[in-house]
Amino acid sequence: MSDNLLPIFSQAAFFADTKDVGFHSHPGTELLLVVSGSCEIAIKNKVYLCHPGNLLIVPPEVEHNQHNLGMVENFFVVFHAEPMMFDSSLRLIELGDDPWIEPLVREICRMSKATCYELCDGLIYSLLKAIVRREQRIEGLREMHPALVKAIFLIEKDFARQISMDEVAHAAGVSKSYLRTLFIAQFGYSPQQYLQNFRMARAREALRNRYLTVEEVAAECGYEDPNYFTRLFRKVHQCTPGAFRKVIKERPRDTFIRC
Repeated sequence: MSDNLLPIFSQAAFFADTKDVGFHSHPGTELLLVVSGSCEIAIKNKVYLCHPGNLLIVPPEVEHNQHNLGMVENFFVVFHAEPMMFDSSLRLIELGDDPWIEPLVREICRMSKATCYELCDGLIYSLLKAIVRREQRIEGLREMHPALVKAIFLIEKDFARQISMDEVAHAAGVSKSYLRTLFIAQFGYSPQQYLQNFRMARAREALRNRYLTVEEVAAECGYEDPNYFTRLFRKVHQCTPGAFRKVIKERPRDTFIRC
């Protein structure tokens, strides 16, 4: 995606109803994100069954409808973007545990409702970047061993609770020793280390929220003992969570932090 171009916002809104939507089209690309309920969307003689967490990309000028299977809640965003910026071809994406796409869609719709249209272009740019990143991750997972994908999914979904590697191996359908072999071959470290790295990444993000105490951050990241969390964080980052929080106040968000 080119950094020299910005998409052009057209419209965005929240939909909540049981009534079907007849065939229609938009002059720009439409992103339709289902957040509650299920619906069937007919496009080019094919029906897409959309559930919560599904993002449907509808190309410009392509007719489609929406048959709701009960109450459905979704967001839609319509925009114009150059082909070199974003692939607007028809496809359905499973968002999984992606933390960015849904909040960005919600924020764009909120800004549109407040008629702050001039602020939407930049957020759509960030949204498209997030979608590209999600698709690249999906493609990367397709190339991995199926057991490894299952293990990663469980670890990243349940990182905040006490999860054992025996449980992860069982969910992946392999032995604990073979799971370790798969992780070391793919990443160079064990599944336990993968869990720790994921928790530490979430901890760094949570520490940016000054309203959360270190104890609350520890609990959010799966550490019942805040003292152990502090010792581990210091071992990984060479500084305490409190010192890290002071440093990030003075650094840009994308800057590598060294305490």
